[in-house]
Amino acid sequence: MEGVKADIIVLAGYMLVVGEEICEIHDMINSTGSAQWPGRHLAGGDLAADTQRAQESGNMMHLVTKELDKGPPITYCTFPSAVGV
Repeated sequence: MEGVKADIIVLAGYMLVVGEEICEIHDMINSTGSAQWPGRHLAGGDLAADTQRAQESGNMMHLVTKELDKGPPITYCTFPSAVGV
């Protein structure tokens, strides 16, 4: 969409990789609804394999950059997971 500029784009449940060109044109925020906090991204796989034993779950919002799930965190929250429920 040439000539269109959004103030901000929010990726919530968008399970595709955004291209580098779009990252350069638009400001975007990604919301990850998983057991994560700054520095621990699902793409890194550190909690993905351990989901059943995770003691916390949560949500993180970060800026979208051309490096997948490496943008700086904006905010996050954690809460006890339902392990053993």
